[in-house]
Amino acid sequence: MTSRNGLLLCALCALCAAPLRAQDRPYPLVMGLPATARYAGLANAGVAVHGDAGALFINPAGIATIRHAGIEATYHYSHEQPVEGSAAAAFRVKQFTFGGGAHYLRLDPDSPNADNLLGIGTAVFRYGIIATGVSAKYISVEDTAGNVARSAAGDVGVLIALFDLVAVAASFQNMAHDDLSGGGVSTPHSSHLGLVFNFTDPQLTWVARIIWERVWPEDQAGRNKVAAEVGVQLGGAFLTVRGGTGSRDPQTEQSESAIGASVGFKKFSVDYAYQAQTALGSDVQRLGVRFTP
Repeated sequence: MTSRNGLLLCALCALCAAPLRAQDRPYPLVMGLPATARYAGLANAGVAVHGDAGALFINPAGIATIRHAGIEATYHYSHEQPVEGSAAAAFRVKQFTFGGGAHYLRLDPDSPNADNLLGIGTAVFRYGIIATGVSAKYISVEDTAGNVARSAAGDVGVLIALFDLVAVAASFQNMAHDDLSGGGVSTPHSSHLGLVFNFTDPQLTWVARIIWERVWPEDQAGRNKVAAEVGVQLGGAFLTVRGGTGSRDPQTEQSESAIGASVGFKKFSVDYAYQAQTALGSDVQRLGVRFTP
């Protein structure tokens, strides 16, 4: 009986230790904070927004509608935050689109973690109005003592784009996970379903669209996000304003609402977004550039 009780006790300890180890893993803020200025201005309600290189951070299939290539970069600024930035690029080869990006965060010296890094590579296949894509992600968190925890994860996404009128999309984030070193990082699963509806033809003078996204995070209640973009374009020049609101990941401490705008000429755009609060501080502003030749 003693031997049998000892084995039972060991098994119970192992079962209890597994969730404790998961809880001890650091959570990378780069997984929950908006990676680009445009998506930040939409309150990150971007699973069905497509045609930008930065779409790969939210939905692998979002880069399927890039015509030739796309490149963008964003710098994030707040009064309390030293350094945060992101960059992404994508190019199309017939029915395939390939992309990659990185999102880097250098944390405040008072934080228990020194930095976060997310690197991502994406491949998409498009057939008619349907596109499916996969992404492989590398995530690392370094603490102030110099210890680095690393993990790999994978996303799967689908996009159905009906001309320039409606887009429906779904993304399943962190479906695969592997700890690489240092005990790994926390990469909770989440499922996203979204819709973009254009009230006007976006190729004409006026642009007006509404965006909706539903998120089902692991071990959390589902939440909704809604956003809108309104703009005008004349002679190749354009101005777009946007805003969004909705519940966010509690670990990122983000205010629910955000606003933003874009100005540009033809394929070049300068994007701006403002958010009142995140885990990184207050008055968070993002400035980005996009080029889609």
